[in-house]
Amino acid sequence: MFITVYTYRARSGESEAIIAMQDEWGRTPDGWGPGFLSRELLRSLEDPDEFVEVLRFESEPAARAAEHTRAYAAWYARLLEKLDAGPLYSHFQTMGVTGALTPPTDPLAVQG
Repeated sequence: MFITVYTYRARSGESEAIIAMQDEWGRTPDGWGPGFLSRELLRSLEDPDEFVEVLRFESEPAARAAEHTRAYAAWYARLLEKLDAGPLYSHFQTMGVTGALTPPTDPLAVQG
């Protein structure tokens, strides 16, 4: 799995518009194309103008292809207009632990 994480800061007064744009893009059929798995938009509790987006793809080529579609380019240009500066990107690859992590139900089961 290939994961792109990007962080950005909304211009003053643009946070709600960014959330609306993200919702709109999420309803775009096949917006990310083949190989797209999931995405999350996170908003900081300390600073409501700060966002983190996590995108998951089957592979790096699928992620790179998604970033170069005409529809995404147009949407991304609109997003940039609402930011203080361009997003900071990081790319990751899954290296092991996958699936949901659940805490043990028995507190005594967790021993130091």
